Formats: sequence, C-alpha cells, structure tokens
Amino acid sequence: WLPEKLELQIRSIEEKDKENPNESVDAIYSDFEYYLNGEFLGISPDQNVNEEVKNGKIQLPLLVRNLVDCPTLVVRRELLDQVGYFDPSYRCLEDWELALRLAAAGNFLHVPKALVQAYSTDSGVSSNLEYYFDARCKLLAKYRNICDRAGILEDVARDIMNRAMDTGMMEKIADDLGAILEQPEIKVTIIMPVHNSMRYLGEALSSIDLQTMDKKNIQVIAVDDASTDASREFLQSFASQFEGEIKLIFREENGRQGAARNDALSYVRGKYMIFLDSDDVLTKDTCEVLYQLAEQNHLDLIQCAHVNFIDAEHTEKVEAGELMGLLYLSDPELKKEFLARQIVNTGHCCKFYRSRLVAETGSTFAEGVMYEEPKFVYPILLEVKRVAVVDFVTHYVRIHADSTMQSNWGEENLLMQHPMVQRDLYHWLMERREHYAPFWDEIEYYYFLTYYVETILFSVREGKEIRPDSYKDLVETMQTELPNLKQNPYIKSNEVLKKLVSEMTEENAKDQETLEAYMKSLAEKF
Repeated sequence: WLPEKLELQIRSIEEKDKENPNESVDAIYSDFEYYLNGEFLGISPDQNVNEEVKNGKIQLPLLVRNLVDCPTLVVRRELLDQVGYFDPSYRCLEDWELALRLAAAGNFLHVPKALVQAYSTDSGVSSNLEYYFDARCKLLAKYRNICDRAGILEDVARDIMNRAMDTGMMEKIADDLGAILEQPEIKVTIIMPVHNSMRYLGEALSSIDLQTMDKKNIQVIAVDDASTDASREFLQSFASQFEGEIKLIFREENGRQGAARNDALSYVRGKYMIFLDSDDVLTKDTCEVLYQLAEQNHLDLIQCAHVNFIDAEHTEKVEAGELMGLLYLSDPELKKEFLARQIVNTGHCCKFYRSRLVAETGSTFAEGVMYEEPKFVYPILLEVKRVAVVDFVTHYVRIHADSTMQSNWGEENLLMQHPMVQRDLYHWLMERREHYAPFWDEIEYYYFLTYYVETILFSVREGKEIRPDSYKDLVETMQTELPNLKQNPYIKSNEVLKKLVSEMTEENAKDQETLEAYMKSLAEKF
C-alpha cells in the first residue's frame, strides 16, 4: 500500500456520500501497479476502460474483465457480511469471484490513481494456468445467464478463448467451455427447503416435473435441512432423472426454512425465481404463465393467489390481494402508498421474483425461527418498480398437523419470534437508512404495525398468552426505537392508531388479567 491509500479512499467515500446522500458508496477500489518477477508491467485496470463503467453498479463490466484487485479494496462491513466471504473452492481468482458478489448488491467507487503495488512471480498461484482457467470457466458457468441476457456472453467467452490460445491451454478447456456455452437459458429457478418431508415430497417434486415450461429452462435448488427420514435419498433419486438443472444441498445441522432458503440464494441462475415448500404443490403452468407475464411487462415481482387444502374436498382459495393489476411504482408518492397500504404482503410464497433484483437488494431470511419471511420480502418491496397482483393460483398449500405453522404457532416463546424478526428487519434497514430515507415514514409505520399491533392480534386471535414481562419488552422497544412515533403522518391521520400509541404503556401489564383485557380491547378495533 502507498502511504496515502486509506486516507484518500475514506475521504473519497465521505465526499461521494455528501454529494449524493441517497446513493451510498458500499465499496471503493483503486488502480494498482503490477510487477512480475520484480519487473513493472503496467497499471491495472486498463486505463482505456471508460471511467464511467468503473463506478456505481459495476457487475456487468466486472464480468467482462477483472477491474478490482483485492488489496486495493475497502468495503463496508455490512455489505461483506451480507454477501459472504471468499469462496474456498476457488484456487485462483477468488478475489474476482467475491467482487462480483459485492457488485451485485452494492455501489462501487473507483479512485483513478495507483494506490497499491502488486507483486507476483512465475511460481505464484496467480500464475498457475490450470487454476486460472478452471476459475474462469467456473465464473462463466455461474454468471452465464446474466452475461447472455446482457449481450456480453460472446465477449467474455472470446476473452477466455484468446487467453487460452495465447497460453496453449485451449485444448484443455475446450470441452468445459463448450458445455457452458451450449447450456440452455435458465428462465426460472425453483427453491425448495426440505426437512423430513417423505410423506409429501413426491407430490411436490412431481408438480415441478409436470411444469409445462421446458425443463431445460428450469433450475431446481433443493436444500435438505438435516432430514432424518429418507428425504435425502428421495431427492437424489429425483435428481438422477430430472430433465432440467438441479442443485442439491445437504445441511448437516437443522437451521429451519430460513437458513435452507438462504443457502440456495447464492446458486440461483434463473432470470426469475419462486419458492416451493416440500409439502406444497405448484400448479402445472406456474412457471410458463408467470415467466411470460413478467417478460411482457418487465416486472420485478408478481403476487399471486393460492389455495389452502387439507384434501381434495377441503379447499379454500386465498386471493392475491385487494388491489389487482399492474402497478408502476417509479413515482415515489405511489411507492409510499403501495408500502403504507401493504398492497403486497410479506409472505415469501406465491410470489415470482426477478432474480437480479433479489441479489441487488441483498436481503435474506431470518434463520432458526418460525416467522422468517418478512426479513427477506420487505426490503424487496422497497426496491420494486413494476409489480403485478394477479388472480392466478400458483400454489396448493397443504394444511396439516405437522406443518411448522400448525404444530408450533402459539407457544409464547415462538409467538414472540414474530416481533423479534420484525426488530431484526428494522435494524437491517437502519444500517441502510441513507438508502431508504425517502420511505422512512412508511418503514416506521410498518414496524409499529407488525412489531406491536400484529403480535397482540396474533395472541388474541390464536388464544395464546403473552406474559406481562414480554408485553413490557414490546412497549420498551417501541418507545426506545420509535421515540417520535406520534409524529408519523400515518399515525397522526388515524384517530384509532393515534389513541393506541398514546395508550401504549407498561401500565397495561400490571398483571395478566389487566393485560388480557387490554389486548382484547385492542383487537376489537381491528
């Protein structure tokens, strides 16, 4: 490092953040001098590359060439925690692979000055041609669909081939490279967490196999969450005959659905993605219909209807929402209304997501808890620009005694996971407050309704007890984290909510009887 490296980079971040407070810098890098065996070879990245493509959302130019040398990089800790660390399966170019994941979720700033001197030798890992081309092909396979859709697949492949021919490696990589280039486009990824699901797993997998979309355009990512029955073997059997692409992940420790889905997110290759629980069923034309709808209307998200069922004779349709149709949300005022009215819910199921938006948002499911979905879905709702709410049934959701919600919902320690997840979500958003500042009134309003009001409503309607000390924790959190809640425009304009906030005190929990009477009176207002 040159002596001024950190000082110049931190100052550059501060100046950029001050210049545009709504678009924070998540990572900053610089040029570097490159030496091989002590001989100066030049400055990288290529000085002929337009400065504009080195800043902002740089994933696409980064796919074409490695712009970011790891020793030049300074990255916000929360972004690194969000996307994960170096992938140890890469014997070379592990810094490029990490930079691509960072670039999918964050904004980059380039300092056009060499602040690092990078030295290498012929015997170094970076000079090992086998490792290098293995990593290049691995990166191309991972990002093939993105490259293809961006129109840069040919450029990236040509660069690999030219380097391979110059170094005598073309014959060794020809088969691998050809197989990657001949892969069909993955249009839809289906993510399925699995845990001790043998009783229903066959139906769920069959509903994937019966999709009207060509299976070659479907990727399945199934995550076995430490099953103790034969689920793992059943998945392996299905994978051996499935005509599409399938990725099996086997967890050794149970992390519940949230952890399993999170494991799958980094392997998504489809342009769009959808979730399917292992005891539910997809309608046969789900992938085809939603893909066409999303493509025709350039949609970020589709919210659909579903059917709850016990068996063929006991079914109940659940509508997609009260407001149906196409929603264009580029206008901030329309987005605020969309968020405040909760036009799209925060359940993960029955939604069709644009995969790139999910990656760029960077949200994940809460892990190890029952109510894991809002932490993943709500940040996506803050980012969407084009949404459809449609009367199309995608899922048959099985209601049975062994399902997570039916078997566990209502025990107080599990009931209180609901506000805990909402609090974790709010803290995640707080870390990115500059980015979400235009919608902070809506975020605080959502936090109050879901953390405080919903928890009480769930308790009353399910007949499950909240103890006075737990209620006092709810009140203390609201008063500490939302001290100006009474000034929120959505609270001020609603007499019921305004009174509710004023009455939100620990006095409501003098004893269990007083608390239950208060909660019952609150529930009657909604």
